[in-house]
Amino acid sequence: MLKVEVNGHEFEMELDSGAARSVIPESVWIDMGKPRVTPCRGQLKAYGGNKLPIKGNCRVEVTFEGRHSEVEIAVMEGRGQALFGRDLIRALNLDMGPHYVKQVKAEEKILPSTEKQLKEEFAELFGDDQGTYKGPEVELRFKKAPVPIFFKARPVPFALKSQVDKKLDELEAKGELKKVMNAEFASPLVIVPKPDGEIRLCVDFKRTINPQLDIPEHPLPTTEVIFQALNGGKKFSKVDLKSAFNQLKLAKDSQKVCTVSTQKGLYQYTRLPFGISSAPAIFQATMDRILQGIPNTAVYLDDITVTGETDGKHLENLREVLKRLRDAGLRLKADKCEFFKKEITLLGHIINAEGIKALPQKIEAIQNMPAPRNLKELTSVLGMIQYYAKFVKGLSTIAAPLNQLRKKGEKWDWGPQQQYAFSQLKKKLTSSEVLVHYDPKIPVRLSTDACDYGIGAQLEHVYPDGSVKVIGYASRSLIPAERNYAQIEKEGLGIVYGVNKFNQYLFGRRFTLLTDHAPLVRIFGPKMGLPTVAARRLQRWATQLMAYSFDIEYVPTDKFGNADGLSRLPNPKEKPTKAARVEDLSVAAIAETITYPIAFKELEEETENDKILAQVVKWVKKGWPKKCPQDQLVPYFRKRHSLTIQKGCLLKGN
Repeated sequence: MLKVEVNGHEFEMELDSGAARSVIPESVWIDMGKPRVTPCRGQLKAYGGNKLPIKGNCRVEVTFEGRHSEVEIAVMEGRGQALFGRDLIRALNLDMGPHYVKQVKAEEKILPSTEKQLKEEFAELFGDDQGTYKGPEVELRFKKAPVPIFFKARPVPFALKSQVDKKLDELEAKGELKKVMNAEFASPLVIVPKPDGEIRLCVDFKRTINPQLDIPEHPLPTTEVIFQALNGGKKFSKVDLKSAFNQLKLAKDSQKVCTVSTQKGLYQYTRLPFGISSAPAIFQATMDRILQGIPNTAVYLDDITVTGETDGKHLENLREVLKRLRDAGLRLKADKCEFFKKEITLLGHIINAEGIKALPQKIEAIQNMPAPRNLKELTSVLGMIQYYAKFVKGLSTIAAPLNQLRKKGEKWDWGPQQQYAFSQLKKKLTSSEVLVHYDPKIPVRLSTDACDYGIGAQLEHVYPDGSVKVIGYASRSLIPAERNYAQIEKEGLGIVYGVNKFNQYLFGRRFTLLTDHAPLVRIFGPKMGLPTVAARRLQRWATQLMAYSFDIEYVPTDKFGNADGLSRLPNPKEKPTKAARVEDLSVAAIAETITYPIAFKELEEETENDKILAQVVKWVKKGWPKKCPQDQLVPYFRKRHSLTIQKGCLLKGN
């Protein structure tokens, strides 16, 4: 790449001695202040004879290594790489020796217009319609003859009934659902409100067909297989499928077991629905069949990555991928596709022409962990150290200055010795002694935790000898609205945060989820249906987790040091996602737009003045006792998992 000054603005231009004309993309032309453009005489063509979309020519002052010249340069529509061609080499009287010249064959050069040309050539792939796989229909397999289980429709909040009716009608019109008069199987519909006011319809298959399904033994590709396929690539393209599972049609017998009970009656899914536990393996097998044999191509569920040893080979492989997807009847999500990028992220790694390296985000939670400020935070840090001490030599020795502060009668004095020990421990926790690359063949365990002001998550591999190694750490502080959540909601938020943070490792495989909050084992457990009386947030999060296949286990807090330390000393540099902020803004907005006969402030004041309700609010925020100490509090204790707080008021369920 050459650093070139054009009209006083410095840009990087790629040297291409095979190009007769120099080209700048429209984005660079805009940055330069849109100098006057004149019509282009003749046509410019890319390799293969395709006409380039030229906006026109403009005269500019070019400076490179002390040499100046006023030249006419072509402006190409859209974004892309600026090219330093033979016209600029001559105008600046340059001798482009080995220090500058990259030996680039003309047939290997892919110009910025390639993406536009591909989207035009394969326009059908990027259409708005729902794709339909032209291959065999999906037949769900069962461990033995399935036992019919029927759930009646759950009550729908009156305010959402019209939206639910409209959504059901839309899905029926699109052919994704079909109305039936009776059925042996029926799973309940779950309505998930979205921040923008819309709703998403999901189905709770956890207690009906999922436990009975025989999951196909089609493993997801290992990172070694994926990285080997992409080895030697110079640039990379990623192709993303639209509503991936829904593009596969269900066989008639499988449609019968995928019946959903709704307020409008019974419907059967005609396409592979969200929440079926065998769907990821079925989809991976389908994609492997479609794309098998294409060089330098890796498939991981609905993410397809393509490269090549040269730009020409890359384009050849990419065209074959797009052709096969089109011939199979599938559709792509245009805004999620990337073409000819110098660097991409995949499965927690950065991939470029130089090789593969781990994403720094995996260890930032430890690297940015602040020093403990008191004995309670120090105890959490030492809990992490104790957790890994049995697997990593020397941790306990390094931690000695920190343990000194825990001795009875010892004054809190965080000095240079303690800070040095803390820094060394963080280095140990992010070293190869503790960290390991993700391997789909090895069992995975996710631990999550929450405290009053932070949430933390840790993903680990568990080996046959019982030892563990970390795949990644994550933590963040709670925003003010989240700090007002009930304790059970904070713990639930920690689980959803961890699953979302490590989604690329967890989706499509079975894993174990650990929590030190026993009630969540029941609410989020795969063997339990979604609780109809759980607080709204917990219901929504339980629905999100339906997409994953996991076992959930309770671990006593005193044995949960790994995740506890992350939540109590959260990464100060990690910010909550936009979705987290929007959720609480939308809740507040809804509250403000509804007129109530009594103000929230009055309810809050009266709640604080009521001894019983004040105690209940305290427990909701800080956590409930194991046994109810007073008879007057028993009714609230029985409903404790459905209680939450909004604007200082105690709320139940939805």
